[in-house]
Amino acid sequence: MNKFGRWLASALTLTLGLELTGLTAQGAVVWREDFESDNLAKWTAADPAWSVVASTQAAYAGSRGGNVQGPTSLAGDALYKEFSTVDSNLVSLGLMKKVRSSTEASDHWLVQWTPDRVDWLTLADQSAESVDAEWVKYQWFLPFAATSKPLFAFRLVFIGDSASDRVAVDEVVLDLLPVPEPASVVIFAFFTAWLANKRR
Repeated sequence: MNKFGRWLASALTLTLGLELTGLTAQGAVVWREDFESDNLAKWTAADPAWSVVASTQAAYAGSRGGNVQGPTSLAGDALYKEFSTVDSNLVSLGLMKKVRSSTEASDHWLVQWTPDRVDWLTLADQSAESVDAEWVKYQWFLPFAATSKPLFAFRLVFIGDSASDRVAVDEVVLDLLPVPEPASVVIFAFFTAWLANKRR
């Protein structure tokens, strides 16, 4: 290895170490709702059909879970959360869901998000569901348009026309992967310089 190669290897090792240290210290920005607080205070807004239920059937983990039960309004009852995604380059939303009473074709379970709190985009629209024997895990990786949005929000909406329509939800998690530290840019610059030197 020539002198430039040894210098580049040392610089990359140092920079990568700084990068990994920075990511470990900062980690991902996470918002999580496990409903163990026995209220819906973590949410920006909650319509009347939503509640917290303490039972083993209503909870995926712990002793409480979220519960939505008809009849709802015609437009549906929502559990709504505002959360800025500024300084992120990846947004994912996950939750555990369990249909506790079968739903009809006219009933709808929707998961939606908005970049501006005006236009809503649908991640899931489920209807005519049978009772779930086990909890079902869902995770969505949102498009780039969801990143770096100060007015980002998401909502869980249920449209049910009778008291027999019932869905449980638990472990709602919003993950934001932060924008890389400047060290990442430095690594790319070192790599570019190495390629240029190799071609000489």
